[in-house]
Amino acid sequence: MSVACRDFPHSRHLCSKFPFKTTPHVRHCEMCYCYVCDTSAPCMYWTLHCNAENVGCWNDKRKNVKKQFPVAAAAPYPRIIK
Repeated sequence: MSVACRDFPHSRHLCSKFPFKTTPHVRHCEMCYCYVCDTSAPCMYWTLHCNAENVGCWNDKRKNVKKQFPVAAAAPYPRIIK
């Protein structure tokens, strides 16, 4: 049986393999992506972005990235680049 936050692309803060509240945020599974950049983890700014979640200032940062890179923002789902 598939588990959405384990077997499919998901923001780091939703990872079931490395729970956000109980594991170091810098850790990530092969399906995690950066909430801010919408790219596979680790992104270029992972030491900061690993702390991102769907709240306040992180939502603002995510919106700013999407404004700067509209082609990436138009993607229907996060791009997993390996």
